[in-house]
Amino acid sequence: MKDIRIEKLEEGMIIPISFDYHFVRIFGQKDNMDILEYFISDFYDIPIKDVTGNIELLSRDLKQDSKIEKSKQVDLLLSLNDKKINIEISNTSSIGRKERDLVYLSKIHGGQLKYRDDYSSIGSSWQIRLNNIACNGGRVRRTYYMISNDEDRYIYSSKFRIDNIDLVAASKMEYNEDEKLIRWCRILRAKTRDEIIKELGDEIMDKDSRDKLLKEVDRNSRNEEVYELYEKYSREEMERRTELKEAIEKTTKEVTDKVTKKVTSDVTKKVKKQSQVDMAKKMIDEKIEIDIISKVTGLSKSQIEKL
Repeated sequence: MKDIRIEKLEEGMIIPISFDYHFVRIFGQKDNMDILEYFISDFYDIPIKDVTGNIELLSRDLKQDSKIEKSKQVDLLLSLNDKKINIEISNTSSIGRKERDLVYLSKIHGGQLKYRDDYSSIGSSWQIRLNNIACNGGRVRRTYYMISNDEDRYIYSSKFRIDNIDLVAASKMEYNEDEKLIRWCRILRAKTRDEIIKELGDEIMDKDSRDKLLKEVDRNSRNEEVYELYEKYSREEMERRTELKEAIEKTTKEVTDKVTKKVTSDVTKKVKKQSQVDMAKKMIDEKIEIDIISKVTGLSKSQIEKL
């Protein structure tokens, strides 16, 4: 489908690269391998000379193992020397999505056996989860390995690695030792062309690759198919957030009503009991028999005797 001008998208505005379809159209193309190489180099802090020419894009389709798996396609899968690297874009923190990504990585790791002589020769399988939501408690990156739960935190295997990236946290954070990672996160979430240019600077990639990235972003942002999918996603996301907000408000009201009812009931009972006690004390002062006081106030004989 040829590029068209989308009137709803204002001049300078772009579809964020963190929209998964947009991300794949840029980073999943062989013609854009240099952009992917710069990203992987900065992400894992590997010298660009050791990355250039060593990345191979692999099929995104994984083998289906059950009938419930109508489709099993990762966002991006590549190899770098002896490593398989899976990149996933996530816009939800649901347990189901995390489990799905874990299944994907497990399948990728197990699939290496057919290319190796034995289990010991299996390479590393790493996953980058780019989360377009707050998920790391304010940290940009959390790295997970197979690790023991004792005090020594012994790493069972570093071949199985998951990097959980909080794109939202990066947008609010000052530059630190992870400056290039923070810049990439902001590039992915950018909603304007100027934001991307600012974060790219002169440090992220060379001029030719920078111009190519901007050209790809512009082209996809003006593509009817990409725009329609993004508009549909945005509408569905808004509906999900509205439903979530309404569910929270409903639950909050129900809890508030329940607590209010309980407090009111407890206070009423306390006031009633206090009035019964005051009445019993007055009747005791008048030397009225305990049986009569009990019948009038509703207090037990033992309660009256304590008074």
